[in-house]
Amino acid sequence: MLSYIGLIGASLAVIAYILLQSTEVNFQQKKFIGHDPDSVFRVLKDPNYLTDLHPLVRSIYVESQRIDARDIEYREFIVTEDVRHVGVFNYTATSLADPHRLEINTKAAVMHGLAHVNVTQRLTKAREGSAVGTMVEVTAKMHFPYVLVGYCNRTAVESHIQLLKNLEMLMEFVSGNENDILVGDEE
Repeated sequence: MLSYIGLIGASLAVIAYILLQSTEVNFQQKKFIGHDPDSVFRVLKDPNYLTDLHPLVRSIYVESQRIDARDIEYREFIVTEDVRHVGVFNYTATSLADPHRLEINTKAAVMHGLAHVNVTQRLTKAREGSAVGTMVEVTAKMHFPYVLVGYCNRTAVESHIQLLKNLEMLMEFVSGNENDILVGDEE
């Protein structure tokens, strides 16, 4: 009887190990935004805009920020997300915004460290038809427990598609109110 219980316990441990084993998932999205790259960069580098851009983000609290001698901006901020079927949770994210490369890299350990997310946003000057603007490329590399991969990947992809749509709408608003809106550049 004891060996039977031991076998069940060992089997459950193996199943738990397999289900919680980290699996890497990647995706890439691109969207043309009809505004100049510097304006788009000013919005994307500021985590305070995440509540307007990212459909899951409910609040942002910037804990620290600094700019180095090369004008690269470092920020650490607390994010509150509300994810359907998971609930509301907080995590700390760090971002590095390089104005020379027009690139923002954000990293976070989410859901008590079960998931790790690395999102890079690259901006390039682009043409679409006769319009000149910015091509925004979002690349995400994520590690999730195997049991959550499908749901987490689908949620991440859908939320970043919406983020790019929201960015397009926000840029229309910001372009008409540039002096009033860009709160991240007041330092």
